Amino acid sequence: MKKTLLIILILISIIFINNCIAGTCGNGCLNGGTCNSNNQCTCTNQWTGNDCSTKKIQVYSIFPSYTDGGEVIFYGWFTANSPISILIGSQTCTPTLVTTDQIKCNIGADGVKDISITQAGYTWFSPNSYEYVIRPTTPANCPTNCSNRGYCGAGRCVCDFGYWGDNCQLGNGYQ
Repeated sequence: MKKTLLIILILISIIFINNCIAGTCGNGCLNGGTCNSNNQCTCTNQWTGNDCSTKKIQVYSIFPSYTDGGEVIFYGWFTANSPISILIGSQTCTPTLVTTDQIKCNIGADGVKDISITQAGYTWFSPNSYEYVIRPTTPANCPTNCSNRGYCGAGRCVCDFGYWGDNCQLGNGYQ
């Protein structure tokens, strides 16, 4: 009787220890995620989802279109081959390219607008962060030297991480 009770206690302990060490998060947590005491995955900053398999959206630089419309380029973290929705103000920006580090889309309008990008159930939103660029009449240097927050490329500012706008005047450096 004592041996049977001891064996049962040992088996229960082994099962308990295995669950505490490995967690019971189904198929496990991917991309550096860990299984917490509630048996749910705790994901790293770039990942989300039940098993940390969905990449979060993060935009770190925007190459805006001109006021008469055109191509917009977003640089950041995205999921390739996954449906995506991009709104600039109330207009849909139609994607022409989606990779893991770049989105290109086309739009036409002007003014300062909110940006909303939704992909795989996760939304990145930035209020009043999109400003259209006035088309230069002649190829010239970028205005105000891109506010010292980027570099001039073909007459348009390419902004550093966390800045955007026609001369990199918008942002805080850690968007």
